[in-house]
Amino acid sequence: MYEEFKKANPDFQSRIEAFTSGILSPDSKGITLVSMDPSRAYTYRELYKSVCAFSGFDPGLSEFPLTHRSIWGYCDGTPSRRLRSSLDSIGAVVKLKAKRRSTSYRSLLATAYQKTDAGRDFGDPIVAMGTYTVNEITKRKPKYSSLWRLLGSAPKSPETRYRAGFTRYKIIKFLSENPTEEFRREDIILALSQLDDTAISNALNSLGEAGAIDFYSPYRDVRGEKVCGWAEYILVKSMRKK
Repeated sequence: MYEEFKKANPDFQSRIEAFTSGILSPDSKGITLVSMDPSRAYTYRELYKSVCAFSGFDPGLSEFPLTHRSIWGYCDGTPSRRLRSSLDSIGAVVKLKAKRRSTSYRSLLATAYQKTDAGRDFGDPIVAMGTYTVNEITKRKPKYSSLWRLLGSAPKSPETRYRAGFTRYKIIKFLSENPTEEFRREDIILALSQLDDTAISNALNSLGEAGAIDFYSPYRDVRGEKVCGWAEYILVKSMRKK
């Protein structure tokens, strides 16, 4: 039932990256997936109309912020297929050659995309939860009205082992498993040794500014004087395990 998704994401780490970076970043990629009816396939123009209708925009109006090409790119990964961040590459949609496109010369088979079972059963609820999370954070931090600001961009830089979304997931998971404890950056780096030090630092800054984690610098004595010490991080109460 979920063969496309399992084949594209064979291990736990790749599945988390598929959910965070592959579906939720940028936000409009998740909107594209949710707008698709799993019972039908969408061609280039049909997909654009579907996203416009779902978003409450008239496809003919220029104020719609997304283009045909950008929406199509969320499915097929253009302009660079080297990035494993498209809905097709993670198994949330599947590419078909089943839609007829007539021209003045002949009838052709047009490329179309259809939402998979994994895209419907996992992708749609994840987009809904991600949207809810952003709405809750926006109440406190209007600047963070986007999942992209929380999860980072989908591409993985050459110097990092994992995408930004996976790093943020591991930090949140670690802090949620220790809800009453406060950790220094060095403690978190030691506990999550499989991640890059710089990636952890960037994630802590992003999560802290967004209000997902609390951080402060306690005072300590240095040569008999009180000075600001290292930053300590703890998960905010609203994001802790119930």
